[in-house]
Amino acid sequence: MDYKRNLKYYNSNDRHFYVGVIIIGVAAVFFAITNILGFDFMPMQTPLCFGVALVGAVVAFAPSSGRASEGEIDEAVLRATQKYDEETLESVHITLSRRIKPALLGNFVYDGEGVIVRRGRTDRKYRSSKYTVAALLFTNDGVYISQKTFSLIEDGKDETEMQFAFEDMDGVSTVCEERVFDEKNNTKIWFFVISEGGKEAARIPVKYNATVDSLCESINHAIAEAKAKV
Repeated sequence: MDYKRNLKYYNSNDRHFYVGVIIIGVAAVFFAITNILGFDFMPMQTPLCFGVALVGAVVAFAPSSGRASEGEIDEAVLRATQKYDEETLESVHITLSRRIKPALLGNFVYDGEGVIVRRGRTDRKYRSSKYTVAALLFTNDGVYISQKTFSLIEDGKDETEMQFAFEDMDGVSTVCEERVFDEKNNTKIWFFVISEGGKEAARIPVKYNATVDSLCESINHAIAEAKAKV
């Protein structure tokens, strides 16, 4: 992972791009006036338009060359997380349940000291400089969770382990909260939450989708069955 390129991405903004686009637009307007409408305001007007457009292109795209792109950030996350469930299964010795398949949950971490949040120019998604992934491995009696949180801008990670018995759990759910990263936009952040003993026992950032809802249903069904046997 190229931490320096990633750090430049998170510490940058896209103002230069929009300034460059405006410069290119102005050059295009003058080029159209000169070559379509036939108005000449000064000598060498057409070459000057191309020169101004070139300056605009440099302003728009040159600052991006030394930093990671949004796609590179996503690829770095994918490489660090895509096999985490397999790695976790290899490191622990448990008998997996046939009813609930292992699950891999995770998302960017938007809270905490030193976390930098940046909005993507092309997809408008908020990405932070920290990511967390959790592997959930299910047995007939409960769930084992291994969670890894790592930085995208420096070498560092934390790993934690949790284990819950179905009969002790109150339930699982998804919780949505809003965060304000700039003055114009409120963003929804989702969490997978485990409740036990009348309080929140674990909270994992997730990308909300139908798969997470289905996972919650399966776990809550297993909890209900375990409590019925007690």
